[in-house]
Amino acid sequence: MTAQMLNAWPEVSMPSGGVTISRICFESTSAPLEVSIGQPRLTMEGDYEIAIAMENTNLIMAEDSILVADGLIRGFRVFSDRQGSTRVTITLEHPVAPVKEEVPGAPYLTRFVFHREPLRQVFKGRPIGIDPGHGGRDRGLRGPVNLLEKDVSLAISREIQSLLENCGAVPVMTRTADITIGDWARLGTLEAGAAELCVQVHVSGDRDPNYQKYRLFTKKGCDKSAALGMTICEALLERMGTRIDNPEVLLDSQWDSASFPVVRVEPLCLTHYVDEANFRAPLFRKRTAQAIYNGIHRFISGSGRPTP
Repeated sequence: MTAQMLNAWPEVSMPSGGVTISRICFESTSAPLEVSIGQPRLTMEGDYEIAIAMENTNLIMAEDSILVADGLIRGFRVFSDRQGSTRVTITLEHPVAPVKEEVPGAPYLTRFVFHREPLRQVFKGRPIGIDPGHGGRDRGLRGPVNLLEKDVSLAISREIQSLLENCGAVPVMTRTADITIGDWARLGTLEAGAAELCVQVHVSGDRDPNYQKYRLFTKKGCDKSAALGMTICEALLERMGTRIDNPEVLLDSQWDSASFPVVRVEPLCLTHYVDEANFRAPLFRKRTAQAIYNGIHRFISGSGRPTP
């Protein structure tokens, strides 16, 4: 009997063993007759591709290219060949071969599991500075429905912290609560934690409620800061559709003395009602944090590349 391929989606999961994995899942009416998995192949862009064939499986769902951008998997494409079988091309940032899992039932579930160990190899033990802007008496900007910048920056920073910890990094947070803290104290915390880079999380805004612009600042005269800013810009465009065309210079003089690259990112415009409403959704916060994490990962691993 020919299987009918119904649906496909990605997910990141932590099974009972406590090791985070990436999965690409397929639903079909029955088990594919035969599944063949190719080896990771280096592409001209510097990524890796794996080709998967599911024989005697008709593609009922529409052919599609699905963005993943979870730090390991960039995305995958599902399509039919001339013989009526389903083909999958998976693009990876590291050469990881998947393990096939099958869960019988209706529908039948076929999963391709990728261990995220390469991310741990990149991050393990590395102190990464995260600086949530404002805090305490310093509220920062206010949104149309009273969402405060100090709360937004901390929420995003905590999500980044969690992603880094899951990969074995050592996040150096300048604040983890709603407290007032000066810039020199922030810098001192980062230096005491031996941070090798710092991402400051803020938001943009304007008196004009129709203003909607996103900004990123890099440390003056620091090539590594410029490179980190570029990979974060690329990752925000890829994951969120957020375009930052012209990074600016960070003018706060105390950060010039930092011994590590510093980037200040403003990934949403809090005074624009759409951005404020979007941020109230937990998934939006997680995706924003994932994009910033992806930029940090690509800077450290040297795997950044322009996004169309």
